[in-house]
Amino acid sequence: MMLVIGLFIIIPIVLIIMRLSEVKIKKGEKLFWNLTLILTIIVFIFSCFLVNKEPFKFKIYNPSEYIMYMAVIFVFTPFLWIITIYYFRKLFKSLKIKKNSIIKKDKDFIYYRETLKEVSPSIIMFTSAFDIDYKKCISSTILKLKLQGFLEEKDNLLIYTKKDDSELLESEKMILNFIKTGNLNKIQYKQTVEKETLEN
Repeated sequence: MMLVIGLFIIIPIVLIIMRLSEVKIKKGEKLFWNLTLILTIIVFIFSCFLVNKEPFKFKIYNPSEYIMYMAVIFVFTPFLWIITIYYFRKLFKSLKIKKNSIIKKDKDFIYYRETLKEVSPSIIMFTSAFDIDYKKCISSTILKLKLQGFLEEKDNLLIYTKKDDSELLESEKMILNFIKTGNLNKIQYKQTVEKETLEN
């Protein structure tokens, strides 16, 4: 019975993992689906002991045997492998990114000066800190757009010059729109910068 239930659970588990892999997923939704995966594991294993039917029929005489029988449940339940592999890959990727982001010496970056001056300030910040400081990102992007001729200052006001912005990144276009309208969706801006960082 529980084995059949475990097989049916595979499809929703795969769909949840696919959703978690999307770049645009919101933090609250991401937390919800991660908790759903963890609770699914706990409820399924607990149910196996509660139902106590083949192939998960156990006669436990010693509390230490619980660990051995949990291993048996894991071996015979594919969706548990899928979730475990997903979290191990996520951990490995996180450790790899953290290792690659360690700054050794300032002189190591002198060779990238000419390349980095063309990169969006927001992408540089997200790459180094894995987060967005909105004030710093917006102000530095505005300065970059001003130097490139997309903005000009008149009477202490920034004015859009109507220069062709088709080659700008989407996050930079959002800052231009912010200058024109005064509105900026910070969550959408952060998600856009994250997506651009991964793509570039």
